[in-house]
Amino acid sequence: MSDQDTRITLADLAHVHAPDLRRFAEVWLAARGEAVMPARSALDPLEMPRLLPHLWLCAYEPDSERFVYRLAGEAINAVYGHSLRGLDLSGILPPQGYEIVRKRYLHVVTRPAAVHTSGRIYLHNRRFHAGERLILPLADDSGHPAFVVGATVVVGDWDYPEPEDLARDHRTTVTPLVHDGDGVRHEDFLGDPRT
Repeated sequence: MSDQDTRITLADLAHVHAPDLRRFAEVWLAARGEAVMPARSALDPLEMPRLLPHLWLCAYEPDSERFVYRLAGEAINAVYGHSLRGLDLSGILPPQGYEIVRKRYLHVVTRPAAVHTSGRIYLHNRRFHAGERLILPLADDSGHPAFVVGATVVVGDWDYPEPEDLARDHRTTVTPLVHDGDGVRHEDFLGDPRT
């Protein structure tokens, strides 16, 4: 990070609306200290107890660019009907959805960035909840990106009235964690909007 680079603040995540996800962002931002991202050991999930059932954590394996679930809260496991612990991302998503979601996770650890999705979520496995998801990176104790941590908050029911409009209200936004001082440039994620 150069002298002119600036790290994001909560104001840069104004597009995150769910109160529990805003709390997640606050805790993550406070845990990072002077670093670009906090170490996994610095993030205390007990600081956001209402979010515990909605949190999940994947270990990042840079050589293979794989993501393996280390934990998933009860609400996340309920969506899939089983525990995600120990499963590779490719083991829970169909091939097309896997590639899109994996690219999002890679953005989080390699840019690094925050990735926020709102609207209909879980579309990759034909579950049409409305909600929001925030994904953030965590470092290992040496400061290297080693994990993605996310929280998914669902509202509404499982049904969507018009199948052809599944992606109508879906939006995924990438926010780089460091910017050049001229302000954060949010980017809409390019990819299939149905995931």
